[in-house]
Amino acid sequence: RKLAALLLQSGQLPPLQPLFDAFADDRTFLGDPWGQRTARDGSLALRAWLGSELSMPAGETFAERRLGIEALLAAARTKSGQELRLPEPTADRGAAPAGGIEVLSCRNGDLFVTWTAGGELRLGGDGARTVRLPGPVWEGLSRDRAALELPANLGTVVCDSLRLRWAPPELHARVAPGSLPPAGTKWLSDLAKALQDADQPDAAGALRAAVEQFGPR
Repeated sequence: RKLAALLLQSGQLPPLQPLFDAFADDRTFLGDPWGQRTARDGSLALRAWLGSELSMPAGETFAERRLGIEALLAAARTKSGQELRLPEPTADRGAAPAGGIEVLSCRNGDLFVTWTAGGELRLGGDGARTVRLPGPVWEGLSRDRAALELPANLGTVVCDSLRLRWAPPELHARVAPGSLPPAGTKWLSDLAKALQDADQPDAAGALRAAVEQFGPR
């Protein structure tokens, strides 16, 4: 999607279908509507290419945006000559998560992990990869996590950040590098070990890198 938008902005005509697919993407991560954020990025390029008199699709749901998408499709088909189809709606997988971790790091790369109350971990922004931790391991992690007491903001976030969100207890914290207290870093380290033991070395390594970057210095 980003590549298609960049090419369109630079005066080249890429396949336009990815930009229209984004308009139907309602996926979220820990409350962040990242699917629709990518749609907004692409809509700027489409608006400039098609003409500012055309309105971009607006609405909270795909059903509300559908008429606007169809109007854009008609204009784009005429101008590009491409066979463009109405996109299929894309929503979050499964039930809403009970909690999760988001790492945005220019140094080490991004990491997205959510979990259900029963201990199924979903890896990636879209939760496409899943792993279920053994019951006793998850019970211990859940007990230690519930005991953590963290403020909503830890340090001053400039670029890289760690976000922790879960319930119960209700917590939504944003952490700057070097600002996570020892109790928090220990819990993340324990989760990394559980992922390693569950044959998820990539996620475990990324989480250990986050511990190193965001833990106390």
